[in-house]
Amino acid sequence: DLSLKEGAANVDADEARKVLGLDRRSMRSSGINETWLKGFVTSASFDIFFASLVVTNAIFIGVEVQHNLHNPGGDSLVLKVIRNFYTALFTVEILLRIAAH
Repeated sequence: DLSLKEGAANVDADEARKVLGLDRRSMRSSGINETWLKGFVTSASFDIFFASLVVTNAIFIGVEVQHNLHNPGGDSLVLKVIRNFYTALFTVEILLRIAAH
């Protein structure tokens, strides 16, 4: 049962790589070292960076809610830029994790 589960997970991961254009052959031909990437995304530094990003994003959400309570007219440009910055960083994180595995 466990071997079937692992096999299904590997098939799913391979399909995701193909959809995203991250299959093993294209990664090697483009010079991306899969072992290095896997080591990078599983490192403590990577986890600490993105964990701190989650904490600062939570603080930012609180600031944003407070701002919107006092200014119901809409978002300021600064808030939109910061929100998009967090979104971009979290997108990069998930893409790196998918590519590494």
